[in-house]
Amino acid sequence: PSWLQNSNWLGPTTPCTSGNEWFGVGCGSTEEVTFLRLSGNDLLGTLPSEVRGISTLQTFEVPGNSLLGEVPSTIGEMPALTSLDGRTNFFNESLPPEIANATSLQLIDLSINQI
Repeated sequence: PSWLQNSNWLGPTTPCTSGNEWFGVGCGSTEEVTFLRLSGNDLLGTLPSEVRGISTLQTFEVPGNSLLGEVPSTIGEMPALTSLDGRTNFFNESLPPEIANATSLQLIDLSINQI
């Protein structure tokens, strides 16, 4: 991976393997992914729609990167998501209406973007 902090990403272990945790990934007591914190990590490009596959994700923080395009509509398919922080990026599309389906979402910070 070409981003700044990528310890154990794309390695042979799962994100929550004890002793081999992936940088920026937090796990619950049953080894499910509960947060992604990749602030200022030089991420470049669009947010992949595949994040919806992390059904246990509660906190998704990617501020201070170079992410662009739209916030994927699949964010609405994340039942546990409570916080989305994508400030200080280059998102330039309106929020998708599907985001209203993320009924646990309490905080959205997309300030300092081009929305």
